[in-house]
Amino acid sequence: MTGMACGLCRSRTSGGRERHAVVAGPGEGWYQRRMARLATGMAVVALVLLGRPAEALITLELRVDAALRDAVAVHVGVKNLGDEPAEGALPDVTLLGTTVRGTEPASLPPGFVAAWDLELPRPSALGTLPIVVQLHYSDGFGHPLSAPAVHVLRTAGTPAGEVDLALETTPVAETGTATVRIENREAAAVTGTLHVVASAELGVTPAERPLEIAPGATLTVPVHVENHGALDGSTAALWAYVTLARPTYVDTLAASAAVPVVPPVRNESRARTVLLALAGAAAVGCLLWGARRLLAPAAAPRSRADRRRSGR
Repeated sequence: MTGMACGLCRSRTSGGRERHAVVAGPGEGWYQRRMARLATGMAVVALVLLGRPAEALITLELRVDAALRDAVAVHVGVKNLGDEPAEGALPDVTLLGTTVRGTEPASLPPGFVAAWDLELPRPSALGTLPIVVQLHYSDGFGHPLSAPAVHVLRTAGTPAGEVDLALETTPVAETGTATVRIENREAAAVTGTLHVVASAELGVTPAERPLEIAPGATLTVPVHVENHGALDGSTAALWAYVTLARPTYVDTLAASAAVPVVPPVRNESRARTVLLALAGAAAVGCLLWGARRLLAPAAAPRSRADRRRSGR
């Protein structure tokens, strides 16, 4: 069975500082093939790094094909459609806890392509299974970037379920939030596991949690997002996928959303309040010192010079 996942990555340089973004889109749907034939999967991720006319422009197109044989054969191809090079491109591919990585990092000048052939153990589970791809690369300044995508591999024919998955995000400065909503429109409860996958520049909590949803209910899961190096003005990618434990197979749902990265809010009013408080404390100290000088007995020496003149 075949599915498609697409995304965009935007980046620009400003004052020698790299600004980048990753925006990923949800899967485009499924089409059936005869189960007696080879089951295949394909994911396409377009990574676009944009800037002003005088700035770097990198556009990477990532294509993933998965064939189910004695093992899961994964072919990853990348083409640079932009006018600036991408360096050290290397994919990680994970299926059911097993991760493999491309063996040779690729330098991608404009117009160049690179490809990796990876192999994962054939799963025994039937149904739809998540293949998680994380493409690592860097810009011309050596700033590390990554783009995640979740591709759903079908290993057997399964009935269509009535569970919906949605992912919502808010802008992130130093921290932010996202919300995962899972609606169970079936007549029976469903159980499974929720996973949240982000660009390497973001940290998410929880990254994984079990779930159980009653018939007709909606589960809302808040996700805490931390900025681990995403630059102001960029947009990072966030994916959520759910694996539902059906009686005889696994059912996987995936969704994605963009996470805008914004500058931290400067609380100028709080800073002014602190400065005013410090100034007020200093003024009070000066007044108390002056009052002490004025109220001190006239006969008492007020300084070392007074003591010398008084012979003390």
